[in-house]
Amino acid sequence: MADSLNAFDEFVRRYEAAPIAERQDLVDSFVVTQGERGGFPIIEGESGAVFFNVSAGSEESVRLIGSFKARSFYNAYWDEVGEEMQPITDGALVYFKRMRFEPDARHDYLFVVDGKEVLDPLNPRRVPSGPNRAAGRGRA
Repeated sequence: MADSLNAFDEFVRRYEAAPIAERQDLVDSFVVTQGERGGFPIIEGESGAVFFNVSAGSEESVRLIGSFKARSFYNAYWDEVGEEMQPITDGALVYFKRMRFEPDARHDYLFVVDGKEVLDPLNPRRVPSGPNRAAGRGRA
């Protein structure tokens, strides 16, 4: 898992330095390699994850919502605003968000792209409680 994190940080460095024409090839290669390493989201040590979203290029806003952020302490409904995901660099096709959780936490999540909820196409794991994707930690 530390290898995945180091690979992500290296990908970010290479992406930022690459000419725009070469960036899509870097993204495609990283997605394949990370899929072989353990998939998405990228698990970070004992208590974190890196959520990774590849955009189509026309998005104005990419956010992350999920069971990790409720509307209030008194209910389980997800906060609709969620967490803003950052592009790797200005004009980037890749957005990411690093988050920390309790060890062995397991969360459902969705991306919100320009106000529309979107399943994570890079994460094939589904949770039995609904159509959302799982950010699996601990037992699968």
